[in-house]
Amino acid sequence: MIIGLTTKLQSELDKINSPVKLLTIKDTTIRMNFDSWAFAEIDNRNIDVCCFEDSEQMHLQLVDREIIAGQITIDNLAEIAFIIDGWLSKNKTVRQLKDGNNEFRISEKYSNLLTLTIDEVLEKRWTNEYKSIIKEQTLFNAELFLELKNKLSYLFPFFSHDNLWFSNILELPNDNFKSPIIYCNKDTFEIGITLDNLQKNNSFKTKNIDEAVHKTLELLPIDFEKTINPLKN
Repeated sequence: MIIGLTTKLQSELDKINSPVKLLTIKDTTIRMNFDSWAFAEIDNRNIDVCCFEDSEQMHLQLVDREIIAGQITIDNLAEIAFIIDGWLSKNKTVRQLKDGNNEFRISEKYSNLLTLTIDEVLEKRWTNEYKSIIKEQTLFNAELFLELKNKLSYLFPFFSHDNLWFSNILELPNDNFKSPIIYCNKDTFEIGITLDNLQKNNSFKTKNIDEAVHKTLELLPIDFEKTINPLKN
């Protein structure tokens, strides 16, 4: 494990005359362990680096507009500094970073946002979530999910603790989009507007799929823009 990661990584950045300045304890009131973690942000991009406790390996993650763009696990501090400078200072693309280091892994979700249409990303998402339900990796009624897809294929579906909800931003939740939330409890479907529906007793319950779909549509925001790609808007 590297001790003093932020300080040592900043030194490597300074050696290549990078303008990137890592976050330090002076920049935040939040207690953080900068000895084993490093962070920097410029415009819509950020990076974070963490150490592995039992080795010299470090994990670097690159983020673009809240979407994980790529990552690499490596023990070369100078190479990490070079990639960080390329991402934050020189505004390199993930493909350029990949060409410079074959160990760099581009996020599939990020790649899809760059290369696929909105409809293609949505179809892939709905299909993958359905497969997860069929494999029982997600506990949800498959028939209800398909019926919701027929009506709401223009929205991006999310699961949180087997609760289904929606966003009109690809790959990201939208706090301004008041999504209905659906939970399947055995043969009962529960539709509400918060994840703790039971505690607040504000949910609609039914065993009928058509009623569940109708209530979901009823709770959807009326005036919202179409689903957008956060990397292209």
